[in-house]
Amino acid sequence: MWLISCILLVGCQSKIQKLNINTTEEYFEVQDDLQKRSSLLSENVCMFTGNENFNKDEINQVHAVILCDVDDQKILYAKNAKKQIQPTTITMLATALTILEYMDLSTQVTVTDKALVGLGDAPVIGLKEGDCLTVEQLLAGMMYRSGFDCANALAIACSSSINKFVKLMNKTVQSIGCVDTKFTSPGGSTDPNQYTTVYDVYLIMNRLQTYEPFMDLISKKSYKISYQVKNGPVVEEEYTSSIPYVLGEYTLPKNLTLIGGKAGTTYLAGSCTALYLKDTKGKGYIAIGMKSQDKVTLYGQMEILFKKIQ
Repeated sequence: MWLISCILLVGCQSKIQKLNINTTEEYFEVQDDLQKRSSLLSENVCMFTGNENFNKDEINQVHAVILCDVDDQKILYAKNAKKQIQPTTITMLATALTILEYMDLSTQVTVTDKALVGLGDAPVIGLKEGDCLTVEQLLAGMMYRSGFDCANALAIACSSSINKFVKLMNKTVQSIGCVDTKFTSPGGSTDPNQYTTVYDVYLIMNRLQTYEPFMDLISKKSYKISYQVKNGPVVEEEYTSSIPYVLGEYTLPKNLTLIGGKAGTTYLAGSCTALYLKDTKGKGYIAIGMKSQDKVTLYGQMEILFKKIQ
């Protein structure tokens, strides 16, 4: 037994050097993490081991970036892929995924007073207690307008309370391999205890792109909504996408088409974006950039990233 232990430790030490980590304890932590991720191979995901060698100086004004070839399951570029970052309203991608896994888009939701508590100066679509919308309409309000009231209404409809939903939300993302993420709200409120990584956001986006009705929902330049106000008229509005490429503020390379995504900005987290794109051959790509000083810088850096798609 002593001999076997020595052999194992010697083997570990050689692997520790290859993985560029310092202790046996760290080695076993890495191995445990890789083992968890290896179970995802059957889920058609790009695997990140930490050994990838990319020129980190190419994109130097965004804290964390990842570009994945969805079809070939290949990471084309990564920088600080497992660094934990405040997620902004990128959090709503995880909220959407949880809702899609547990609710039907056609389900009617009546807004409760609890969904409207503590919103502060967060972006909202202006829901009132008693308003009645479908899950799809609330998802649209969340994805197009970053509506925190929509996120809260969906959370309560799904799990009866926001706290219970957050637990379900974390369980949902953990089940697809998000081991470096913790959410504390369905909208993405600024909270030091809430964090994610660009790799985990990729995993969430990768699962979302398998839901065709949702991808169709977020692929539109605008979304027309009509819902019943309690004791009032039917509200009709049109939501416009907040993604700069859709708005014409920035232009994608000619070989790429934006299918959908989410953008968000807060003071602590900076500007962030998560995008699903396709090339002229129909191949899918997921591109994520998080924690840039402003939108201009972020999308300028994304332009460099897109050049890696041949």
